[in-house]
Amino acid sequence: MKNFFLFLCTAFFSANLYASNEMKILVHSFRNNGAPQYSWLSAGMTDTVISDLGRIKSLTVISDSDRKNAIREAELGQTGLLGQKAVNALGEMTGANTIITGNYSVKGNSVEVTVHILPVGISGHERTFKATGTIDEIFELQDKIVYGLLGEKGKDGGTVPSITDDEKRSIDNKYKPKLSAYELYAKGWEISSKNPNGALEFYRQSIEADPEYAAPLVETGWIVGNVLGRPNDAIKYLRKAEDIMVRRKETSSDKYASMLNALGGVNISIGQSDTAIAYYLKTREMLEKLDKKNTYLYGNLLVNLGMAYQNKNKLNDALECYVQARQLFESLNLQKSVNYAVLMLNIGNLCRDGNQPDTALKYYNKSKEIFNQAPGGERYPDYAKLMLNLGMFYSNSKNDTVLGGEYYRKSEELYRAAGLNNTEPYAALMFQMGVNESLKNDKLALSYYEKGRVIYENLGISSSYNVGALSWNTAIAYQNLNNKPKAGENYRKACTIFGIIGETSLAQKADERAKKLGY
Repeated sequence: MKNFFLFLCTAFFSANLYASNEMKILVHSFRNNGAPQYSWLSAGMTDTVISDLGRIKSLTVISDSDRKNAIREAELGQTGLLGQKAVNALGEMTGANTIITGNYSVKGNSVEVTVHILPVGISGHERTFKATGTIDEIFELQDKIVYGLLGEKGKDGGTVPSITDDEKRSIDNKYKPKLSAYELYAKGWEISSKNPNGALEFYRQSIEADPEYAAPLVETGWIVGNVLGRPNDAIKYLRKAEDIMVRRKETSSDKYASMLNALGGVNISIGQSDTAIAYYLKTREMLEKLDKKNTYLYGNLLVNLGMAYQNKNKLNDALECYVQARQLFESLNLQKSVNYAVLMLNIGNLCRDGNQPDTALKYYNKSKEIFNQAPGGERYPDYAKLMLNLGMFYSNSKNDTVLGGEYYRKSEELYRAAGLNNTEPYAALMFQMGVNESLKNDKLALSYYEKGRVIYENLGISSSYNVGALSWNTAIAYQNLNNKPKAGENYRKACTIFGIIGETSLAQKADERAKKLGY
């Protein structure tokens, strides 16, 4: 194990494998200069332009989630024109070297868009062009914007990405939903960050208006799984989107890769790490075929794949993923980003699992530093997860249950403030708070275990490692309180769960304990 972590410490200082001069684009939402009832067009155009540009191998497009994170960190407005200082700030936080933004106005049925192409770090070289169309032909107008971006050169000689005939056909032949469904989807996309439940209602109406429209299914799956913590429901939406995209042969795009990545994430949350790994490997293979290794999406995929390997105790495989992710993020100048903070958290967990507590603490502190420097950093759900892991670190690795308890309570406060107290991560927190209390108060520990159990049950999560461990620890607490029937019942539950997920050794131990108690 020590040899493993010697490699960990040296691997992060190896040569940069991802240096590249390709165009890295961030699409900043266009400002509506006209009637407010057309504000949804901003969200719709942003999503479509990101999606279409993501089909082109010769450039990198910053994902919308990373764009929103950067804007929040830089305390910028979500839409509108940007000064050079703001352009440079967004470039620093996301690794983008080109910012696309602009404004539009609607008069009657006509739409006029002014597009601004802003190079990062180079003032006075802005490029501008106009595109016009109608609401009824909004998809054709958006194509004009994309092709305009690919054809514009400024007085600096500007880099113009190339587009192949296959990529052009992919853009031209993409599915065009019913206009009513598109408008509803765009309205949901517009408010998804601030009001996910409101966005879900728009997405529901969009799906109803056009059941073959994959985009609202993907966004619904992401919100339901990652924000509301209902992974089983999320899988249903994402699999339906996958079926639609496969049937249409729309599998060579960032959108499809994001959908597969999301499917991997929700499978991890229900303890299906093998299924998650299969989705992540499929995503990696697809991105590599598309020559998308130097992208945000690929970096996030590596982090997620590393987490899945770590859950399976495949620490060397996890390490390899984290090393590559760190090299990629640093080549994209993302050391101040939330994504990099999450990577530091995961490396800390890897060191903790490898019995290297001092090294783990360094990575935890680095993650905490990045979050604390980001405006509103404590509002990120991943910051609550960091507090949870720091609680586990101090309670379990340092045997400091007092300090561990303080971090657990901070995590609880953050989850509750964000309205995430009915999610899988919150259930895991309740479990860990129970473990922390079990050393001195089994009754209090049981109260936390019960809160966690109810959440898992409400979410439909019945066969995961955490649920099995929760039943095991519940049995121990009841056994300490001389309640043999309850102890035996929970050992038997743990045996069943561990057996289902393939943890044979743990299932056998739970079986032995249950039998000793007559169960």
